[in-house]
Amino acid sequence: MEYEQGVRHIIFTPHDSGTEEPEKAALIQERFEEVRSQIAGADFPQELHTALGAELMYTDSLPERLLSGEALTMAGSSYVLVEFFRRHVTRSFIRE
Repeated sequence: MEYEQGVRHIIFTPHDSGTEEPEKAALIQERFEEVRSQIAGADFPQELHTALGAELMYTDSLPERLLSGEALTMAGSSYVLVEFFRRHVTRSFIRE
């Protein structure tokens, strides 16, 4: 259905609240590799990117985590997917 709607690229984006344990990151990577191996050789029309992304929960430490490489960008690119708690959406995020 996604392919019929024009989706040609897929990036896995697990949630990242900024408090993940290293064990959870390893488990996410392991599950990602399992999916990749199951799709390999199958008739899968979309490009499954070889690097993870993440839906990053906004925290005050997010800019530092991005600069240090701790937080995942979209498949290693310069793009990020950020989720905001409603309380974080303040006038500082709104353009007038």
